[in-house]
Amino acid sequence: MKMPCALVFLSFLSLMSARLIGAPDVPGTPDQALEHNWNAIEKAGDKLGPRQLVDFMLEAVPLQWHPERVDEAMTKLQQLQDSDPTSKTYGNFRWYQWQPKPVDLNAVEFTMQKATLLWNLYRDNLSPQSRNLLSVLINLSVEGINRHKVPVEYTNIFVMKTWNSIAIGEAFQRKDVAEKGYAMLQQWMDEIYHHGVHEYLSPTYTGVDLDSLALLEKYAGWPEARASAEKALQFLYWQCRANMFAPDQRLGGSHSRDYDYLLGHGYLDRYLADWGWIADFKSPVLHTFTDLTTWKPADSLTYPEASVTPRFTWQRWGALPEQCATQYIGPTLSIGADGTSYSMEDKVFTINFDGGPKMVMVNFFMDGRGDPYGQNKVMLSDGHVKAHHLMPFTVSAQDGPNVLFFSSFGGSPQPKKQEPPVCLNSHLDLPVEASVWQGDNQLAVSSGQQAVLASNEPVFLRYKNAVVGFHFEATDDAGKPISPVYYRDGDQFNAARISWTHAASTPKGEAHVIFWAKAGENLDDDGFAKFRADFAHAKVDFNFANGKLAAHVQADAATSLSMEADLAAGTRKTNTPDFPGIFQVNGKEIGQAILGSPHMEPQSK
Repeated sequence: MKMPCALVFLSFLSLMSARLIGAPDVPGTPDQALEHNWNAIEKAGDKLGPRQLVDFMLEAVPLQWHPERVDEAMTKLQQLQDSDPTSKTYGNFRWYQWQPKPVDLNAVEFTMQKATLLWNLYRDNLSPQSRNLLSVLINLSVEGINRHKVPVEYTNIFVMKTWNSIAIGEAFQRKDVAEKGYAMLQQWMDEIYHHGVHEYLSPTYTGVDLDSLALLEKYAGWPEARASAEKALQFLYWQCRANMFAPDQRLGGSHSRDYDYLLGHGYLDRYLADWGWIADFKSPVLHTFTDLTTWKPADSLTYPEASVTPRFTWQRWGALPEQCATQYIGPTLSIGADGTSYSMEDKVFTINFDGGPKMVMVNFFMDGRGDPYGQNKVMLSDGHVKAHHLMPFTVSAQDGPNVLFFSSFGGSPQPKKQEPPVCLNSHLDLPVEASVWQGDNQLAVSSGQQAVLASNEPVFLRYKNAVVGFHFEATDDAGKPISPVYYRDGDQFNAARISWTHAASTPKGEAHVIFWAKAGENLDDDGFAKFRADFAHAKVDFNFANGKLAAHVQADAATSLSMEADLAAGTRKTNTPDFPGIFQVNGKEIGQAILGSPHMEPQSK
């Protein structure tokens, strides 16, 4: 049953989730932490899943903690595996005990990523019963892994399947399985050399990629495969380094698959902390897996341009020209955009001010659920609970601190997995610490209040001496111009927003938002006044009609931005250069230099 947008919005106001950098609070000693985790397993009921069990065992077995509980956990894991040879999901696992059969086929990959370590490194600590059962589980999982078709674009699962195939094949002398894994590694290295990483800069899944690559670099049998994994680790490291916004201890710019709408933190933080980029990170009490996947970059590779400010980054994440992300990073702010989306969890336009890791980032998205801050998670068809936004048709052009951005819903095909919208809104989430100005006037809006903004005047966000100006235009689902509204929704999440209501119920037509954003730094009051005046007098031409876009901005004497699009045809054209290579910083290609050649020819085993 779908709730009206207003009710969905009220439901999120009642939720408050902690956002702490680091591991969640657990008891202070390994024994206490394992007891805590075992109690959680016993209380999980129908929500028990294979990851919870294998995580527990990988930490308990090296410490030889309560072998009888490990035996029980192993039996529970067996009960979650599909052992029916006539089933399409034979060898895979139910993600949750309540599911009658496997639905999310990634379960076998996540489970085996750690089960193989349990076998390869710690099987002598298992009881004969659990050792035999683990052998059966792993060998049967090969059926699930082989039947699990994973496209190379699905980065984290493709790399994880690669590790699983190699690790299982080599551990159990199944040459055919190992060779499939090595072929997958070759395929992926070739893909990223030419098209970059598809799940690019994800605050969650980049960390998952690093886990599997670190395991390949340490434990793969072929030296050439270990060398390739090392190159890929270096590649991801330098992409993170170049796109890091140091004042907020997180990645800046646009990025794929981010579950933290407001702060942009995730599992990747453990690596950012290891590399010295996050302070006061709370390390986990149980750290077997963390220790096995820890990786530090080689001192021999240095790219100083990845740390200078200001800098401009560009990276490709697919074969199409629009599948690229850009970011300007200055000392006190960053601004970035993407030409299109990878998923319903992406951030395609962001700004970061230097307010620290708990300051909300500016994030634009289109919303079909009445969930302006991405806090109202709902259960999806695979049983997972997530807060998805829409995947509209987007176009962007960026030159330094200037971004031209367009987002439209209703005039182009939508992803099959996307839930039909029950309303249509656009949101620009903001930190409450940033003042909002229209023209020369600062808005005085108290908590719980709102203000309608004039649609024909620029809007400015200011924090300290950094500022971003916006020129907005938007329409509703009938094609009529609409004005943005500035909301202070009680500040539950230390966030405010500028929002557009395109349709209060199911949208009946096409609606869009287009804007030009320009960032400036080191502006005192006089500099801010001049910035506002210059921005207001710049030449801006937005033209959207009959599904066709033509937009041009003369940002200053030296900088112009333009873009064109045809929504029905799905085509885009901008004057952002389509650079050669896959990853550049300040015009220098470093991605292919790091990877060298994508060719991996195993000579020895």
